[in-house]
Order: sequence, then C-alpha cells, then structure tokens
Amino acid sequence: MAGTASQLLREGMPKSSSAETVEHDPAAIEHHPADAANGFDATRDSYREPIREAPRYKPREPHEKYQVPESSIPKGMDAIWVATKVMGAKSPRLGEFVRSGWRPARAEDFPEHSDYQLFDQSLIDMGIVPEVKPDGPVILGDQMLVLRPKHHTKRAEIEREEAARKQFDEHMKRVYDRSAREIGPQRTFVRHNYGPNDIVPDDDIDAR
Repeated sequence: MAGTASQLLREGMPKSSSAETVEHDPAAIEHHPADAANGFDATRDSYREPIREAPRYKPREPHEKYQVPESSIPKGMDAIWVATKVMGAKSPRLGEFVRSGWRPARAEDFPEHSDYQLFDQSLIDMGIVPEVKPDGPVILGDQMLVLRPKHHTKRAEIEREEAARKQFDEHMKRVYDRSAREIGPQRTFVRHNYGPNDIVPDDDIDAR
C-alpha cells in the first residue's frame, strides 16, 4: 500500500482557522432565468464558490450528522434533508420535493457532508472509498440535502396556510349544517374557541 496514512487522507481544511464565507447577490437568485421558466436549477450552477466549515478536530457526534451551518448555505436559499429511501425502498415523495422547486445540493459546495476531495486518489483507485464528483448529490444515510430559494418556501407556506384555513372552514360549515338540521338555524352558532372551555374570546362567528 503506497504512502502513509497521513498522505492518504487530505485535511480538507482552509489555511485560516476561521470559516470562509462567500457573499451572494440575492437578485441573482431571485431572477434566475431558469426560475422564471419554473425550472429553477441555480443550486447546481456555478454562481457560488465552495464553502468549507471551520477545522474540526473530533468526529461528529451522531446528533450532529445532519447539521448544516448557516454559513454553508447560499444567501437567499433554504436547505433541508429529504429521504431518498424509506426502509430500503425508494421514497415515493422524492419527486414531490423536486416538483416543489427543491434541487440536490452539490457535493463540491458541502464537502463536510459529501466527503468531496477528502480522500486521496489512491484510496479511490483501490476501491476503498467511492469517488465523489463535484456535481454529485449530498447523501447521508438515505437522506439527501436539497436547496431552493427562500421566496419559494414562503410561497409554499402561504399555500399551506390557505389550504389549512379552507379545510377548517369547510369542517366548521359541516358542523353548522348538521346542527342547523337537528336544532334549527336560529339556535345554531359556531364558535372558535382558542383556549380552555372557560375562556371564550369575543370573535364568536355565525357560520351562516
């Protein structure tokens, strides 16, 4: 086996002791041409430089496995982990995340989680560790790191709130209709109670 252990493993650290951060122009993300065509793929373009975390001198604890520092996430973007497999089977929801604008993060941009350029080429050639491509996805334990613009996330939150409000209103309408049929509309009122039964707010609502 050629080389010593120190030669086989690269440090994968910046020369300075502090984490390197890169500023990005939010407008470059907000007005990405592909985004306008509803095919956003900026997370895999070369609009940012790779960012490495501060030097780490002890292995990650199990609870730190999926922690992604804010300094590693491009400005104007959100990052989450999504399942690629569930109990060994392909995740049926992965496509839904892609349709919602989430795109795989680049291994080159998150080397601390993807092991990009961590190992010496000799280890890769011997098949001891897999080769990690710069544009490859970041996958840990069947979880893949994905990114999308923050304004997409805000829009999704608004849609979820509207859907929840609609569902609640439809439920309360059914409650009112059933009560009106049984005891009459004159004696039926729908009340939104936000606390214990002895706390009644002033926003009683007649669902009629």
